[in-house]
Amino acid sequence: MTDRELELKVATLRRLLWLGLGGLVLLLICFTLSSNNNGGRVVTTFTGWRRGGVVVGALALMPFVFYAVVLSIWHWKARYKGEHSNLWGGLLVVETSGWSKIVYLLRHVIPDAKGSGRYSRK
Repeated sequence: MTDRELELKVATLRRLLWLGLGGLVLLLICFTLSSNNNGGRVVTTFTGWRRGGVVVGALALMPFVFYAVVLSIWHWKARYKGEHSNLWGGLLVVETSGWSKIVYLLRHVIPDAKGSGRYSRK
């Protein structure tokens, strides 16, 4: 992956971030407005527009999450030069919750896109 390709992919990730933040705000609104305190228990019910808001919010959040995961794997595959290639490869490909991909994105992809860090070619 060249520096220009990385810049374009990170720019796409930024655009998707705004869509994802909108979806997250919509989800938070729907969850906040749908919680009822019922005898000390919080009961969440989704009826009417709240159910649609949850679906739209989740759909708006998914492209950012998916692209962040895929971008982490693409970056590792193209630029990794550390001593723990098998560790990162296993975590990024096998681990399914996505936490390792988010850590890799924050530790390696974003600093690389800014021109700093271990993978910077600048």
